[in-house]
Amino acid sequence: MIKIRFYWDKRGYLEAEAAEGNKLLEDFFATEIQGRVDLCEDCLEQVEKFSENKQGLGGYGGNITSVEFVNDKAIFTNEFDAESYGSLEIKLYDFKELLIQCLDFLINEQNNLKD
Repeated sequence: MIKIRFYWDKRGYLEAEAAEGNKLLEDFFATEIQGRVDLCEDCLEQVEKFSENKQGLGGYGGNITSVEFVNDKAIFTNEFDAESYGSLEIKLYDFKELLIQCLDFLINEQNNLKD
């Protein structure tokens, strides 16, 4: 399982910090989830739908970083500079767990703002 830490930067944007070699994963959460519960839930829903049937390809297109679901893998690429960034492949199950972790972070942060 990939360890990742979610936090808000000085400007109030969601950031993700993971071990070296996971830059595309960090970028995905920052640029595609953007600190929004609805986007995180939507991506999680896409993963769950794909996990149920695993037929063909699935994915979650992004502004900068996209993820493609193939069999039991999530493959991340940078839409603008795939050559420099390469790709990152992780288990689909691990990606689902990271989405749940991010969603928990976002919901907890919203609840803290209400208090």
